[in-house]
Amino acid sequence: MANDQDRFELNTHSDFHNERGISLADRGWFDEALVEFQKAIDVDPRCAEAFDNIANVYAEKGMHLDALRSYLKAIDLEPENATGHHNLGCFIATRGDELAVLEYRTAAKHEWDFPDVHLNLGLSLIEQGQAIEAIEEFNVALKLDPSDTDARHELACALLEIGRYREAIHEFRLVIKQDPSNQSGFVNLGVCYAIKGFYEESEHAYMRALELDDSDVTVNYHYAALKALQGAKAESLDLLRRALRIDRGKVIRWLENDRYFDSVRKLVAFKKFFEETYI
Repeated sequence: MANDQDRFELNTHSDFHNERGISLADRGWFDEALVEFQKAIDVDPRCAEAFDNIANVYAEKGMHLDALRSYLKAIDLEPENATGHHNLGCFIATRGDELAVLEYRTAAKHEWDFPDVHLNLGLSLIEQGQAIEAIEEFNVALKLDPSDTDARHELACALLEIGRYREAIHEFRLVIKQDPSNQSGFVNLGVCYAIKGFYEESEHAYMRALELDDSDVTVNYHYAALKALQGAKAESLDLLRRALRIDRGKVIRWLENDRYFDSVRKLVAFKKFFEETYI
């Protein structure tokens, strides 16, 4: 009976501090809220709610590693608490890339000449939309290991993304020179050439990609786009039909607003084909 009474008093006291902390956090007074949540833990070290609340505040303050530790502590204390698992899931979904960037940067501080750190840091920066910063990291990775085809391919893709096509072409050419079986390298090289108006070079790249795997939806679709730009409607439609057989849903989504097909959209054959894709 005494133990039940003690537990009731602990819960009452910790609840008081938790509620005060939540009220303070709602007003944006995060440091003051942390003090209250810590008081709740001091009163009851097994108060999972307090650890969960602290984690939420740490996440708001950008203290991602501390937030992760606190979320995990809350789950460790109450493994069956759905709220704890939900909050951890939300944190990983929304702040995972930020946490990854933080840890990769920390790793780089401790060991700068670690190529994989810079490659993976670049990939995380791409996910955050920071292409320029990612390019810097890919270049560091390549300086440390010039034979790293993955780093070079990611560098080329980042250059393509921000419209630096000539540089991207140079890097993709190096990729396929280092790895002649890299189909994605040929496809992306073809895209760059097409954008720059080098249609013959683009077609050669797509044909090489098809030789490596003619069941790839991406190369069939982009090759169709090239043929559309050239006004070769029959060949364009044949390639589109092949792409549709491979992945219908994806191709229809791509087709809806793809400007590369503008030159043949008004043709009767294309209009009929486009209507048929929705039947």
